[in-house]
Amino acid sequence: MAQQVHMVWKGISGDSGIYHSTFFFDSQGRPVWAPQNRIGGVGTSASPAITSFSGDDVPTPHPELFMAWKGIPNDQGIYWSRGLDGQANVPNVGTSQGLAVAAQPNQYIHMAWKGIEGDSGIYWSFNNLFHGLGGWEPQQNIAGVGTSDKPALAFHFPKLYMAWKGIRNDSGIYCSVNQGDTHWQPQLRVPNVGTSAGPALAFFGGALQMVWKGIEGDSGIYHASSRDDGLTWTPQQRIPGMGTSHSPALVVFNGRLLMAWKGIPGDSGLYFSSSGNGVNWAPQGNVPNVGSSAGPSLAAL
Repeated sequence: MAQQVHMVWKGISGDSGIYHSTFFFDSQGRPVWAPQNRIGGVGTSASPAITSFSGDDVPTPHPELFMAWKGIPNDQGIYWSRGLDGQANVPNVGTSQGLAVAAQPNQYIHMAWKGIEGDSGIYWSFNNLFHGLGGWEPQQNIAGVGTSDKPALAFHFPKLYMAWKGIRNDSGIYCSVNQGDTHWQPQLRVPNVGTSAGPALAFFGGALQMVWKGIEGDSGIYHASSRDDGLTWTPQQRIPGMGTSHSPALVVFNGRLLMAWKGIPGDSGLYFSSSGNGVNWAPQGNVPNVGSSAGPSLAAL
């Protein structure tokens, strides 16, 4: 079982740094956030993405962190690091927004992203853990889909799930599933919902869980779930007392869903809550002494 949650985020407006903190429960069961630290030598203009995976050390693989991010303003390159140390470039790809990563245990790190400025396409690649994360497969454009923001990924064996906002003037949310090959199923529109930012996904309680910000002008955070690979969804539920200007983040930790998000417009604070079923959420808490101009990302390790 994971011992703690790792969170990464971009700094406040004008600060391209990427910051990191950990979340855990103390001996009294109280939530605790460790002081933030700035990750040396890296920067971004968008939300970074983080996941955990089993490393390739022999004879005993051990859990590690993997992070990927867009470059600083005017740099549309995509970069990655293993264990939050150093950086490497993903060759021949680019994005104007954040991206998504998901680990397929003991096999691959998957990554999806929007294209560069002026390109609303969604692209996908993966890196093979058996080869020590030595290289990325050539990017694949996912045919017939597009977005104006970062997509979301979640893996539940043997399927890789993706959800995304529509292109620039389309506030709809769409989803697709990959059955473990190079083919993505035709997109499905999530009915009667909308967003101005990318959603977040996690597989929990036998269902695909999704949270998202409302449409333009609506800072609310909403939730729905699907038990049939996105064919049908529960009616959306607005999570009371919470709001954001960007994409929230989701992770499964200690048998609960943990969500984190940036505050509403004008509020650069970061907040968190948890739920045992995706429907009933604990009152929000504030992550102390941190700030961001974009949404965070979470990984349990």
